[in-house]
Amino acid sequence: MGTRGDHIRKSGHTEGGSVPMCRFLKKPFPQCYCMNISGRNIHNLLTFCAEDYASCRIYRSMTEQQAVVPAA
Repeated sequence: MGTRGDHIRKSGHTEGGSVPMCRFLKKPFPQCYCMNISGRNIHNLLTFCAEDYASCRIYRSMTEQQAVVPAA
């Protein structure tokens, strides 16, 4: 059995106990899971708006779109 620190490092939580969150939570897109909370998408909300946001199809799509938009 590992220490609390080992568990935190494996789970992705920081020492302060916070969970990595999607950067789009502050200004979500209409299609984001956090904009349409229901029993049908609560699993996706908890998964993709938090620790596994990099695997979210919406996050990936919006990040790719922002990367190709030329700066004004």
